[in-house]
Amino acid sequence: MQDSQQLKKLTRFIADYASMLLGSGVHCSRVIRNTRRIASGYGLNLNMSVFATSIILTLSDKEENEMYTEVVRIPEVPVSFHLNSELSALSWKVYDNPGMNLDELEREYKQIISRPRLRSWVVALVVALANACFCYLLGGNFLSMPIVFGATWLGYNILRFLKKRGMDHFIAVAAVSFVSSALASLAVFVPGATAEVAVAASVLFMIPGVPMITGVIDLIEGHTLIGFARIVRAFLIVVCLAVGLSVSMVIFEKGLLFGGEMAESGSLLSETIVRGLFAAVAACGFGAVSCPSVKSFFPIAVLAALGYALRYMLMRLVGWDIATSTLLAGLFIGFLSLPLGAWVKCPMTTLYIPALLPFVPGMYAYRAVFNIILFMQNVREPMLAMPHLNDFFFNTIITCTVIITMTVGASMPMFIFSRRAKSLTRHSDLHGHARFSIHGDVMRLWHRK
Repeated sequence: MQDSQQLKKLTRFIADYASMLLGSGVHCSRVIRNTRRIASGYGLNLNMSVFATSIILTLSDKEENEMYTEVVRIPEVPVSFHLNSELSALSWKVYDNPGMNLDELEREYKQIISRPRLRSWVVALVVALANACFCYLLGGNFLSMPIVFGATWLGYNILRFLKKRGMDHFIAVAAVSFVSSALASLAVFVPGATAEVAVAASVLFMIPGVPMITGVIDLIEGHTLIGFARIVRAFLIVVCLAVGLSVSMVIFEKGLLFGGEMAESGSLLSETIVRGLFAAVAACGFGAVSCPSVKSFFPIAVLAALGYALRYMLMRLVGWDIATSTLLAGLFIGFLSLPLGAWVKCPMTTLYIPALLPFVPGMYAYRAVFNIILFMQNVREPMLAMPHLNDFFFNTIITCTVIITMTVGASMPMFIFSRRAKSLTRHSDLHGHARFSIHGDVMRLWHRK
């Protein structure tokens, strides 16, 4: 039972809480679960409608026959897996302590959202290192990796500078895409360097992997509007990347639509190990942009290394196609993220989404956009235009299939063991310890005070 002022204050708090979670990249169903968990801790009912840019939230007290509705915009804040973990744990604290003092709750909430992120220069270095590793995974050689490192470091810092000056995100992405790819074009002067791969990989640090994955999760769970909005935004960012790259391509007369990958060096086992290690570095580096907790970096690295190595082995040793191999690797990552999430006490998504980022087919995505550009340039000559149209459908189908299969594969364990997945953040490090064990085919999560 709540009085009118308390109900109004609580509604505003939950609305702000929900908007912060959605803005930081959390998938919609978790936001709804967390907010309802807080409302139930105060004996209230909650109804929430989520739109692309706003939330309508109604909190009601049936005993007093009172309700209050709040409309709040979803803020444009950086993606943060840290907020996903800590705010989810906060909702469990309210649930486990019914009637928690609202002032104390607001104080803890402000402490969580005000915690500083990683230093920008540290993030710039790890992102540059991650993109250099990603260059190797795409078929580049060791001569190209330092060039990609430098182009990424410069591009990331320019993007951060432009965003601080209030420039539109899409325009900033296009401008940085041009600068990074132009700098990477210097690889053509390095004998033996895979220049095409270097130019293409130099902008992949801006590929919107998190919105792609969370958008697909939202569509699977029935939150069509926000899921579609996230996917469309991700597509527009890819278009901006392609625009910047196409300008660089015209100026330097260096095509980016290449075929084939670098010939592999060494045995299959050694190549698998190297690629697994580089995938781990790439996942941690790209994940650092999304501000995960420090304790989650090791599980992310393990998931990315083992998952990418598994996919590579399935494709090279067994001969399976990229979609089937990605689905099985995603399943492996998803199942393994459940015990690892219980170990570090964070949601599965904060582990498997960064681990899936090396799987994002960024090359195929902007190849598809380039094919459309080249098709329009040759539209008056059908014999020259039709091959580009065929390549567009080829690359688009691969891009969509890989994104869907990796997301479905990694998310499936979350639905199969939904009760366990939802309770991973219930006991924080301050309130208890969690132990995960597997007995036969049954998974159980024990919590001990």
